[in-house]
Amino acid sequence: MWKKLSAVAAGVAASSLTASAGGPSGFFAPPSGANPFAGPVFAAPIHPGPGTVPLPTNAGPMVAPVLLPVGSPTAAPVNVYQNTVPTLIPTTVPPGSVDTPIPTTVPSDCTAPACPTGKIWASADFFYGATQGTYLPPLVTLAPPGSPPLSGGLGTPTTLVQFGGRREGNATRPGGQIRVGYWFDDAQTRGFDAGLSFLGDLNESYLGTTAPGGVVLAQPVVNGLTGANFGATVGSLVPGGISASFSTETIGANSNYRRALVRSDCQRLDLLVGFRYVYLGDDVTVATTSAVTAAGAGAGALPLAASVLTVDSFRTRNNFYGPQLGFASSRKLGGGFSLDLLAKVALGVTVTDADVSGSTSTFVGGVQATSLPVGLLAGPTNAGSYSSADFAVVPEAGLKVGYDVTDHFRVSFGYSLVYWSRVRRAPEQIDLTVLAPGRPAYRDQATDVWIQGITMGCDWRY
Repeated sequence: MWKKLSAVAAGVAASSLTASAGGPSGFFAPPSGANPFAGPVFAAPIHPGPGTVPLPTNAGPMVAPVLLPVGSPTAAPVNVYQNTVPTLIPTTVPPGSVDTPIPTTVPSDCTAPACPTGKIWASADFFYGATQGTYLPPLVTLAPPGSPPLSGGLGTPTTLVQFGGRREGNATRPGGQIRVGYWFDDAQTRGFDAGLSFLGDLNESYLGTTAPGGVVLAQPVVNGLTGANFGATVGSLVPGGISASFSTETIGANSNYRRALVRSDCQRLDLLVGFRYVYLGDDVTVATTSAVTAAGAGAGALPLAASVLTVDSFRTRNNFYGPQLGFASSRKLGGGFSLDLLAKVALGVTVTDADVSGSTSTFVGGVQATSLPVGLLAGPTNAGSYSSADFAVVPEAGLKVGYDVTDHFRVSFGYSLVYWSRVRRAPEQIDLTVLAPGRPAYRDQATDVWIQGITMGCDWRY
């Protein structure tokens, strides 16, 4: 659009009318015979810019400068001399025309939790999951009543394995995850977080008793000299019993420095640099007891009760230490829902401490009479403490879907998986071969393990 500004002053000269507009003249003399005071006319467009007209030398009607409105150019003559004050044409463009401004802000639902306000945040999740099971060798067998001594060996058609002989320790159980964090700046570009996770202890056990003439309970072993399987039975001559148990526990902790790589109302992506610790502990215990009765001297003497207790114990403690690197992403899905993704990997060392111990004790009248530091599966050839250190990798992946209850409180449901490349499990250190040089032995077997489960919890931001 063009804007035309003309400062016009008119007068009557005796001989002529001159004009200067900073360019080609746009003024024309009035027609012959016309009223000289009717005013000159000009044709648009008028050259933009300042313009002057000499003031008349004689008296006559005067008009003020006229500000022409913004509009489309026209070739029609315009009379600039009026007897009344001219009406200005509005310069605003009516709404709805092509010149109406178009809104550039699009309503968005991408607000918290991708970039919530505040510097402090915390989360607490109920974790229901399991660890990868470990193979537990057969520790208790059963044979039918009337079976001969040393029954209960593996491979015998009538032998039933009562405890062990399969993968144990993979049952689901409750646990928890707790994490707190703090942003160093209001823009939430740099921060720190720390977390603790645990999976409840798992205990699996067996307890059985027998008496002469009843079912035969035994510890299955292998004769290292002959290769034959047999059962170290209890209760064949006197009452006896066997108890066996396996337990495992898991704890983890890690801390991270967080650096925002992407931060918007819809999404954020953080780089994680930190340190990780994971603990896995196993215990296996087998105990057998047999009652002994001996007649006292003299007529009418009361029998003297005695018992023999044999215990085999295997224990491992695995501790992982190492730096970790990862990414954490949060995306707003709309409608109050959000999606969090987590991927981390730690490289470090697994330090394992293993203990193998055994004992055989004799009790008379409830008082220990004798004791030897050997059992059946824990003898002088493998009893002791063992330590090892191995390079290990511990990656973690997690997914969580959340729903914003308020601007500061969110509930969530997710899945978590942790893998540990090299650990030693207590059941896998048991050697069932006895009665041979160097046997039973400490096996020093290493394996991997995973920890996985679902999470249900809440997040709080302030």
